[in-house]
Amino acid sequence: FENTSKPFDLLIPIYKDEETRGKIAKFNIAKESLETFKKFIASFDTNTLLIKTGIAKTDLEFLLNGITNDSLFQIKNENVFSDMDLLLQRLVSHISVKNKVVSGIKEVSDEIIHFKHIKVVNFSDEEISSFKQKVQKVKDFELIDKKTLKRKLRLENCLLMKH
Repeated sequence: FENTSKPFDLLIPIYKDEETRGKIAKFNIAKESLETFKKFIASFDTNTLLIKTGIAKTDLEFLLNGITNDSLFQIKNENVFSDMDLLLQRLVSHISVKNKVVSGIKEVSDEIIHFKHIKVVNFSDEEISSFKQKVQKVKDFELIDKKTLKRKLRLENCLLMKH
């Protein structure tokens, strides 16, 4: 059942990573946890943090700058952290998310393929034939205007009333 007709072009966006680090979502944390975390981070030098986190130096600088000036955080007192290593891992993951921007559009080629994975299993020849007829009916569907639809419905209603 390959559809060879192409009534219109289906366009999709093309995304790319933002080149500069744009705005980043705030990380929710309790005030007490933030104060403890700042002391925890202050206890390490930069090289130790680079090894501990495994992130690039520019990402670590961004993280440390955000911690220093509180630009990464939003105080939500229900978000309490007691494990500072876990909090550090979560923050590293949080800042690692890169914003995507639309760089253009393109015509769909083979990005949408879910319809190719349909399998018919344990159907009789009659059921397969019925299925093919239904698919063909959908393929042959034509839009009709409202006047024609109303006329057909009135005709069907009249026929039903006669029986």
